[in-house]
Amino acid sequence: MSSRRDAGASRSRLPAVLGILIVCGTLAAVALDAAESLARRLGLMDEAPLSAEAFHAADWIDPDRVNILLMGIDERANEQGPWRTDTLMLISIDPVARSAGMLSIPRDLWVTIPGYAVEGKINTAHFIGDAQGYPGGGPALATATVEQTFGLSVPYYARLNFTAFERLIDLIGGIDVNVPQAIDDPLYPDSGYGFEPLHVDAGWQHMDGRLALKYARTRHSLMGDFDRIQRQHQVILAVRDEIVNGDQLLSLMGQIGPLLETLGDSIRTNLTPGQIAQLARLGAQIDPARLGFVGIAPSQLTLFRPVTFPPQEALLPVGDALQETRHRLLAVGVGPAETAASATPVVYVVRPGDTLFAIAQRFGVDAQALAAANALDGFEIQAGQQLVIPAP
Repeated sequence: MSSRRDAGASRSRLPAVLGILIVCGTLAAVALDAAESLARRLGLMDEAPLSAEAFHAADWIDPDRVNILLMGIDERANEQGPWRTDTLMLISIDPVARSAGMLSIPRDLWVTIPGYAVEGKINTAHFIGDAQGYPGGGPALATATVEQTFGLSVPYYARLNFTAFERLIDLIGGIDVNVPQAIDDPLYPDSGYGFEPLHVDAGWQHMDGRLALKYARTRHSLMGDFDRIQRQHQVILAVRDEIVNGDQLLSLMGQIGPLLETLGDSIRTNLTPGQIAQLARLGAQIDPARLGFVGIAPSQLTLFRPVTFPPQEALLPVGDALQETRHRLLAVGVGPAETAASATPVVYVVRPGDTLFAIAQRFGVDAQALAAANALDGFEIQAGQQLVIPAP
């Protein structure tokens, strides 16, 4: 999947979301003109070809929030899988408020895997989905698990492996990252099951794809996965800066074809070319001040040792940690005036196929609270019916 902007448009407003999508394998985001050819090369295009005029005229017209799950899998050379997700990030875009947030999800978060009545780390959902033949495979089960965990509808995903990540970084000539403190990780894993010791000096460092991947993956620091998430944020912003400040959009166009031929199945997404173009135009309208990162704070999690073999450690949410995190994600880019305005009840007209539970999930409210706010005897609703949406 990807996100794009016309090369003649003002580059100063190119949003951080562009860098996020590119680094996570949403390749059609380099430029609107490239999206169709990218989708063809990835085997994603099963609809009629889009003309250049149609591409540039495309607008995202659905006012509902757009959620996209970005997955990095721990695929290793010469192995068949299934794979766990090494990285999980949820992009949430509000088309009406023109804002976007990114939630980094700890891979050791202990959750219930839907459809299998089992508990496990959230990074195992993709593995189980592929191994057990879940409809849609690993991406579908990983998405369903994130939906259930955070109470949000996530219809779209993009998945890439380590090879795709490295090549994407190399494609833009590497990135510059200010390393806050030196990293020494003697146990950094190699491409097999051995070790490849990692050392990164503090201060500004220029990183190629291989080093950027190591920097984003290492967990050998005081706060472990939490420090790792902060480094991933640094890498994403560095990609954005390299593309915007390096004035690289046009040069990327000449290199993207050969890259895709090399990547093959390294990248997978369920976004169509038309949706890619629409999201690109939507992203171009988002002010950088309305973009933000969200994470689950260490104080909101507790170390958990489930009864498993071999023994493992996981992270268990404390109290309403997941609900609070969801609310912060949905509030990214919302100013005080908008927050006050949001106190005014929202009226939603039920569409064909809607359910009360789906509507409640879409607006981040409890289904019973939604029913009570509308004096419903049960959970039955009809198309055309007006529902008052209570505040989350």
